[in-house]
Amino acid sequence: MALLKMKKIKLAFHKESAQPAMEALQKLGALEFSEITDKEKLKKNEKTEFELNYISSRLDHSVSFLSKYEKKSFFRDIFEGMRTEVGEKEMQDVINNFYYNEIIERVYNVIENINKAEAKLEELKSEKELLELWFNLDIKLSAPRETKNTRTLFLSGETCDIDNFLNKISKDIVSMRPNENSLAIIFLKSNERKIRETISSYKLGEVELPKRRGAPEEECERIGRAMKKAGSRLNAYHRLAESLTKHLPKLRVVSDYIHWRKKRFDLVHESYGTEESMVFEGWCPEKALPVLKKELSRKTKLFAMEEIETKEEPPVEIMNPPALKPFEAVTRLYGLPTAKDLDPTPYLAGFFFIFFGICLSDVGYGVLITSFTLSLLLLFNLNPGMSSFIKLLMAGGISSIIAGVIFGGYFGIDPSLLPEFAQRLQYFDPINSPLPIFYLALILGIIQVIMGMILSILRDAQNNNLKEGLAKNIPWLLLFASLALWAGSSSDVIPAIIIPDYIWLIYTSLALIILSGAFLYKGNIFAKAFMGFLNLYNSVGYLSDVLSYSRLLALGLATSALAFSVNLIAGMAYEAVPYVGFLLMIIILVVGHIFNLVVNILAAFIHTARLQFVEFFGKFISGSGRQFKPFYREERNIFLKRP
Repeated sequence: MALLKMKKIKLAFHKESAQPAMEALQKLGALEFSEITDKEKLKKNEKTEFELNYISSRLDHSVSFLSKYEKKSFFRDIFEGMRTEVGEKEMQDVINNFYYNEIIERVYNVIENINKAEAKLEELKSEKELLELWFNLDIKLSAPRETKNTRTLFLSGETCDIDNFLNKISKDIVSMRPNENSLAIIFLKSNERKIRETISSYKLGEVELPKRRGAPEEECERIGRAMKKAGSRLNAYHRLAESLTKHLPKLRVVSDYIHWRKKRFDLVHESYGTEESMVFEGWCPEKALPVLKKELSRKTKLFAMEEIETKEEPPVEIMNPPALKPFEAVTRLYGLPTAKDLDPTPYLAGFFFIFFGICLSDVGYGVLITSFTLSLLLLFNLNPGMSSFIKLLMAGGISSIIAGVIFGGYFGIDPSLLPEFAQRLQYFDPINSPLPIFYLALILGIIQVIMGMILSILRDAQNNNLKEGLAKNIPWLLLFASLALWAGSSSDVIPAIIIPDYIWLIYTSLALIILSGAFLYKGNIFAKAFMGFLNLYNSVGYLSDVLSYSRLLALGLATSALAFSVNLIAGMAYEAVPYVGFLLMIIILVVGHIFNLVVNILAAFIHTARLQFVEFFGKFISGSGRQFKPFYREERNIFLKRP
């Protein structure tokens, strides 16, 4: 339930055992390779073979192409993607018995024919569109465009430009005008220079008509028939592509398997080593080292492994029990902590759960979220990232049900209309009495801010800075405690038994804050005094942090108010519209509540996460760490069944 402790190791293999060793490491997925630090006595291998690149790219292209023809399921595509589920034994059977090269050749042949058919169809279409502009031209396109003494040109342009052109030079040409924007002219070659200068002056464009047998009208009909034939051929190729999708599951398996082999090949053949060995360095979780050594031993005895002492910043990975695993999504959204920080996941989980519920605070909405997310988890094979996020939303739905019972939220129904047992369970009324919820939000904010200070002390203690951590946080913790005691005694909630006037505790806390600021600052006595008093300014930041939690009240009120408004509008529609009022009411209720649910889920998630990121994490996380990225089998096109 913390950051995984990382160790840097050096591995050396005999060249003959490098590939099987890499296969074991890739399957285990527990080692992140890094740059070799000591290269002086080592030689870099040069990659000379590229066969796997060629095969891998052809497989990927074939899978991508055939996936467009596969029968699709809308929800399955969204939540699972276009992937095939397969076990280790099934995968090996496919690799050993599926002759994929023949299928790839057939796929590439179909791709080539489809491309040719589409290009031909596009060519015919463009030709037809051009000839349709000259549909009324009574000249065969096979007629010579040039004789010994004459030349024929086809022109296009604006109507007014063609009119002016004809007025200017009509005596020197024979013209035919199939439409207002097209013109065919025949002129003597002796006048060509004059004709072309006039064409240019009127900004007319010369058109190159295709050399076909008949007139444009006749050829348009002929092209139309040719387009039908080309379209039929294209459809036949598409049907052939659809028939090849039966091989798609196996192609996906082979595509990923060859991709894994390519990654291993690239890693080995771009490594450093000697004439007989290959040397690698990388990061591995300390707890995974025995397993890593055991797996390597199964593949080869010709290897050596040793730990490396280094001052490098290690990569970061977090590990939490299943109950807390979904909340890692929040931590990862923010960015992983550094190796010197604490994993915030266990500490944010409870707050996130409570805050999300308060923001949504509706039993009906909570039931819908929980049911929907549970259905996704049961019906679909989600990838780990998607599964974690869906479980987080399910936790939010459960929290909303609990908060909805306490706040009396049931699809915006007036609490007075609820059954008696539901009214007895309601403790807060956000619409009629929002102040108690406001105080609750502030109290929760104070608790989380104090938790952040305590975690800051723990973090500093972990990094041998306990004195600094205590000096930085204890005075503020005392101030919060003294303010709470003073407020309690002022309202007669807490009797003044121990100290008659808790105000002196506040003064003592303020003095300690000044002293801690002076203690933490390294400088002369005057600078220390100034920084000590300046440290009091941090109280503004803490006050701002606590007040930020009032957004919990605002979002809870927004959910309830919008739900109530939807019900009110639906009721008015039912009473105002005769005959179809009931149908209109149902539509308003469904659309309105779905809209309210979606908008407030987004708002609850965003603002709850923001409270963690800004008001909480900033107290004890110094920066974002570099994520641990092990060498593993990337499942791009398949789901590997886990034992």
